[in-house]
Amino acid sequence: VIAWGSEPALPPGIATSKRILTSDGFLQSGTLPESMIIVGGSVIGVEFATFLAELGVKVTLIELIGQILPSEDEDVANLLKQELTRLGIAIHTSTELQVIQEIKDGVQASVVHQGRDSRMTADVALICTGRKPLMDQEQLDRIGIRYDLKGIFVDARQMTNIPGIYAIGDVTGGAMLAHRAIQQGKVLAGALFGDASLIYSEASVPSVVYSHPQVARVGLTERQAGSQGLSVEVVKSDYAANIIARAELMGQGFVKMLFDGDKLLGATIVGDAAADLISPLALAVASNLGKKELLHWIIPHPTLSEMLLLSPA
Repeated sequence: VIAWGSEPALPPGIATSKRILTSDGFLQSGTLPESMIIVGGSVIGVEFATFLAELGVKVTLIELIGQILPSEDEDVANLLKQELTRLGIAIHTSTELQVIQEIKDGVQASVVHQGRDSRMTADVALICTGRKPLMDQEQLDRIGIRYDLKGIFVDARQMTNIPGIYAIGDVTGGAMLAHRAIQQGKVLAGALFGDASLIYSEASVPSVVYSHPQVARVGLTERQAGSQGLSVEVVKSDYAANIIARAELMGQGFVKMLFDGDKLLGATIVGDAAADLISPLALAVASNLGKKELLHWIIPHPTLSEMLLLSPA
């Protein structure tokens, strides 16, 4: 079983140092800076920006694309940007990093935004431009295992192209999530002991961004569904309409479910406790439940999870 994990991916031309760190390096540093430039506004960058800002660090977040969390829908990214800005994070989207280097007592980043050059300084820089599979390519080539830069190729039961050799976790590419690796391990265990009933489905894996508010999703986004030419019905429920969310002062948020006819294509939740609320929707997607089945849900009142209820058409 190959389970080599992953490592931080660095953009070309950037090298780590005492003050220019990856997420792994920062977690090992044991110190909290007064200010930080975070390069990359995807999951890792947003999570670090959130908890560091809440610890009092002055955070500047740089993202090349026009929104943070580029893989999520625009309404999700916009709400999160609004809340993170309120937290004190300076967010710069559509901003390209040219050079980042150490200077006396800090770091300096040269960036371009809408054709205009500018410079930013901070105590340290955190490079959060994703992770990549940790692969011993020489060993894989010697054995003959198929792979590309995104990871090792496996089938629905985690077996590589070489019978008897399996791979699980980050080394298989895809979403690099602990619960994804755990599920792949369960599928592998079943295959090894003769139970072929359990197969792995990437589409059924929920993801969570542990920001404040949280963002959780399973299945397709509205943008992805549209790009596939699917006819999408959007069913949305706001935190402001939920009595528990209001009573506990949870702030803004929403649940968004996407349907193609009766079929549930995906769901996204942005708001407090999104990580907990996504689980029943992940089960619904994995089980191919549609509107007819979801209308049978009986959810206790008053609860936050009432936002998952559908109304009869």
